[in-house]
Amino acid sequence: MMTHEKLIKLLKNYGEISREDEISIADKFIFQKTKKKEILAGQNCSCNKLFFVVEGFIRAYSINDKGNEATRMIAWEGNFLTDIVGFRDQNINQEIIESVTDSLLLFITKNNFDLLLNSSENFKKIYIKVLEEYSNIHMKKLQLINIVDISLKMKYFKEHFPHLVFKLNDKILASFLSISRETLVRYKKIW
Repeated sequence: MMTHEKLIKLLKNYGEISREDEISIADKFIFQKTKKKEILAGQNCSCNKLFFVVEGFIRAYSINDKGNEATRMIAWEGNFLTDIVGFRDQNINQEIIESVTDSLLLFITKNNFDLLLNSSENFKKIYIKVLEEYSNIHMKKLQLINIVDISLKMKYFKEHFPHLVFKLNDKILASFLSISRETLVRYKKIW
């Protein structure tokens, strides 16, 4: 249960969780310790896991036909990550989910997630709130990549994703910002 404390605490911020719900959540979220660069879900594989970061960083990215990486999202402590469409519909994962650092994670399979949703009205209400926050983070990321002026992009990044500044390598940050590594290094001075 100790590994699940951060998850339970986070979920309680969104709504009431009974002791019975806590036990069910702890039972269905599985602990996973990962190494840096470990692939958690491969592209073109079944997407049946939702990850929660206890410690560390994970990311979802794809590789285009020219071999360039595009990082859709980075999750840090206290956040969730999955290929949401693939997870929801049990389709093929359209991206790679990778542990960026040595990390401590919890994950839940789609089947267990559905069991939780169907067994607890509280969990269902909390899920809606968490999903709204997940969408807000993605909207901020979309706004970030649409900023053309690099100085403004860097400023926006620092304001809206401060937990990522100086925590990840330049290649991953550049991929997240949708700019070249060289451009990132040049403009990093404004931080």
